[in-house]
Amino acid sequence: MSQSLRILLVDDEISLLKPLAKYLRDTFNYEVDTAATAIEALDQLKRMQGHYQVALIDDLLASEPGAEPEPLGVILTRKIKTEFPGIEIIVFTGWGMESALEALQAGAYRYLAKPLNYKELDILIRMAAEQNRLKSAAREKQILEKFMETSAALLNGQDLNQTLEIVLQGVQGIGFDRVRCYLLSEDGQAMVGAAQVGMTCAFEGFRCAVSADAYMRLVMSDPQARLFERQAGESLPYEVELDKHDVNQWVCMPLVVEGNIIGKLSMDNKHSRRFIAVSELEPLKLFAGQAAAAIQNARLRDNEQAARKQAERRARNLEVIQQVSTSLNSTLEVDKILTLVCQAAVDLIKADHSGLVLFNEPGYQFGEVVAEYPAIGTFGNKIQVEGIPLEEQLISRAEPVVLSEITDECGLGPVGAVFERFEIQSILIVPVVLKERVIGSFSLDAIGRTRQFTSEEVDLCQTFASQVAIAVGNSRDHEAVKRYAEQLDVLRKMSDYIQASQDLEKILHVVLTGVTAGYGLGFNRAALFLLDERREKLVGRMGIGHLDGAEAKADWERAVANGLPDFDQFLSALERNQLQSTPINDSTRRLQLPLDPTGGDIFSQAVLQGKYVLLADKLSDKVPAAFAAAFKPARPLIVAPLLARDQTIGVLVADNKFTQASIKGTHIEGLLTFANTAAIGIDNTRLMHETRVATERLSSFFEASNALVLSPDADKVLRDILELACVAADANGASLILSDPLRQVSVGTDEQVDIKDVVRPNGLSTKVMHSGQYAVIEDVAKERDRVNPSVFSHNIKAALCFPVSV
Repeated sequence: MSQSLRILLVDDEISLLKPLAKYLRDTFNYEVDTAATAIEALDQLKRMQGHYQVALIDDLLASEPGAEPEPLGVILTRKIKTEFPGIEIIVFTGWGMESALEALQAGAYRYLAKPLNYKELDILIRMAAEQNRLKSAAREKQILEKFMETSAALLNGQDLNQTLEIVLQGVQGIGFDRVRCYLLSEDGQAMVGAAQVGMTCAFEGFRCAVSADAYMRLVMSDPQARLFERQAGESLPYEVELDKHDVNQWVCMPLVVEGNIIGKLSMDNKHSRRFIAVSELEPLKLFAGQAAAAIQNARLRDNEQAARKQAERRARNLEVIQQVSTSLNSTLEVDKILTLVCQAAVDLIKADHSGLVLFNEPGYQFGEVVAEYPAIGTFGNKIQVEGIPLEEQLISRAEPVVLSEITDECGLGPVGAVFERFEIQSILIVPVVLKERVIGSFSLDAIGRTRQFTSEEVDLCQTFASQVAIAVGNSRDHEAVKRYAEQLDVLRKMSDYIQASQDLEKILHVVLTGVTAGYGLGFNRAALFLLDERREKLVGRMGIGHLDGAEAKADWERAVANGLPDFDQFLSALERNQLQSTPINDSTRRLQLPLDPTGGDIFSQAVLQGKYVLLADKLSDKVPAAFAAAFKPARPLIVAPLLARDQTIGVLVADNKFTQASIKGTHIEGLLTFANTAAIGIDNTRLMHETRVATERLSSFFEASNALVLSPDADKVLRDILELACVAADANGASLILSDPLRQVSVGTDEQVDIKDVVRPNGLSTKVMHSGQYAVIEDVAKERDRVNPSVFSHNIKAALCFPVSV
C-alpha cells in the first residue's frame, strides 16, 4: 500500500503488548498505537477521531487500570463498531474459541487464537485494511452519487422552501439524523432557523445570536466546514432549545456566496449515534458551494416575485383609487371648482373681484393667476414673488395680509403696477396652505374704491382658501395618482420584459426609456454605468438624450409622430431594432470612470454608500471631469445606485437639463424603483449567463476527466490536465511541477525551464509543495521574489499554484 497503515493494539498483557507493537512497526512499517485497558482504547480512539484502519483487541481485558481482566473483547468490539464503524477489528484470545461467533456478530473482521503467527497476522491486517478501504470508497461513492442527484434537482428553479427541502434531504440522505439550515439575519447578528429535517417545526424562526455561540463565531471568522466534538462536561449553546442532549459530534458548514456568509448547515447523529469522520467533510465542502448558490438564487427569485406581486398590487390599488377619484371629480374640473370658490367668496363677502394665484414651488420666483371671478383679464398673468417684500412675508409667515388702501409705500414693486392696471385699490390676501406649505394666495379685491375688511371677512376668506387648498390638493393628488399608476404600469411591463429577455442591451434600453419617457419618469436624459469585474471602474453601457435642447425637442417631436410615446410601441420598435442611438448614448459608451475608494466623487459615493446622490441647487466639483465633459450635466442631477443582492453593481444617472424641473421625493422614489428593477434584471441576466457557462464547463470537465482516466498516454494526460486547468481558472497558461518521493523535482511543461528557477527556497512552488495549501499572487510585480523569471518574459500578471498529491 502507498501509505502506512495505522493500527490500534489493545492488550492488558504488557509482556505481549510492547513486543508485538514493536514487531509490527519494525517489520511491516505499521503505525501502531497501544492501549492496556478498554477505557484507554476508547480514549485513544476519541483522541484520534477514529483514524485507524484496523484495531487488534485481546478478548480478555481489564476495563480500567488496576481492574481484573474479564472477557470484554466482544463488548469493546460492539462499542467501537457503533461509534467508529469504519474501523476493522481483529479479536484474538488465549482461552479458546467460545466467543468467536459472538465477536463476529458484534462486527469483528476475524477472531484468532493465540499464539499468533505474525506473518499470517500481517496478511490478515492487510486484508482487513483493504476491506476498510473498499468500504470507504463505497461510502464516498454513495455520498457523491447522492450529491449529484441533489445537485441536478437544484437546477429546476424552485422557490426557497423547495430548495431548502432538497438541500436538507440531500444532506440527510448521506447518513445524518438531523440537518438544520440557518440564514443570516439582515443585521448579521443572528442565525435564523429556516428549515430542518429530523427536528420539530419550532426550529423554524428560532434565532441564535452569533455573540452567544463560540462555535458559530469561529465559523463566522473563518468560514469553512468543521467537525466539532463536545468536551467533557461541556454544555453546548442552545442545548435545551435545539435538543442537543446526547449530541457529542456535529458538523457546521457555512453557506458562502461570493465571499459572503449567507447562512449555515448543521448536522448531527443524535439518534443513531453514528460516528462522523473528518473525511466526510470533503464532499460536504464541494456540495456547500452549490447549495449556497442555489439558496441565494432561490431567495433572489422569491424576492423578485414578491416585488413583482407588490408592484402589481400597488398598481391594482392605485387603479381603484384613480377610478374613485375620477368619479368624485367627474362633474366638475378643478379650474371650474376654483372659479366657483372665487365666485362664492365675491358673492358672500360682497367684494368686487376674487383671484387665485399659485406659486412655482419650491423656488417661489413667481406666481400665476389660475382662477378669477368675475373675469376682468387677470387670468394667466404672471405675478412676481421673489424680491417682493409683501409676497415674501406672506410665504414666510403664512398669515393674511390686509391692504385697505394700496399706496407706493406698500412694498408691492412690479405687483403694484398690476393692481394699478386693473384699478384694484384695496385687497385682502390670505395664504393657501397645503400640507403645511404655502402653495399660493387667495385674494378679495375692491376695484375703483377702497374698503375695510373685517376680521370676520378675513376668517371667511381663510375658509375659502382652505377649500381652494383642498381642491388643489385633490387635483394634484389625482394627477399624482394617475401619473403614478401610469409609471407603475410601465414598471410592470418593464419588469415583465426584463424577466423574459436575456438580451442585456435591450434590458438597459428598456430601463433608460422608462426613466426618460413621458409615460415613465420623464427625466430629460439618463445614462447607465456598470462596475467592471474588478470593481475598479464604472463602465458606460448606455445613455439616452441629447446635448442640445433644440435637437432634443426635434427628437421628441419625431418620436410623437412615430407613436413612440406609447410604451408598447416602443417595445415593438426595440424588438425590430428600429431605434436610433442618441448623442448621450454615444458619449456614455466611451466613458470609463475610475472608482474612488474614498468616495471623492458623486459616482463613487453612490457606489460605496449604496445611496442616491442629488445635486439640486448647483453642480458640485465632485462630478467627474470626464463625465462632465461627455454628458454636460445640468442641475438638478441625481445618481442612483443599482443594488442587487445587497451589492452595488452600477449607477443610474439622470438630469433635467432642458426643463430644469425639480427632482422631488416621488421622482426619487420612482427612479430608485426603476433602478432596483433594473439591477435585479441585470444581475439575473448575468447569473443566467454564468450558470449556463458553469454548467457547460462542468459537463466538459466530467467528459474530460473520464478521458483522462482512460488514457494510456501519460504525457498526453499531463498535457490534457494543463489544458483543463487553464479552462477551469480562465488562465492564459499552466505548468505542472512533479516531485518524486526523494523530493527530486521535474517540470512538466512543453517549454525548456531551468529547474533552479522553478524550485527556489522562497518560491511559490516550493511553498505550496511544502505546505500542501494553494497560494495566489494577484500581482506578480509586487511579489517578484516568489515567482520564477520566466513569468516576466511572458508578461504574466497573476499566478495561482495548487498542490497535487497522489
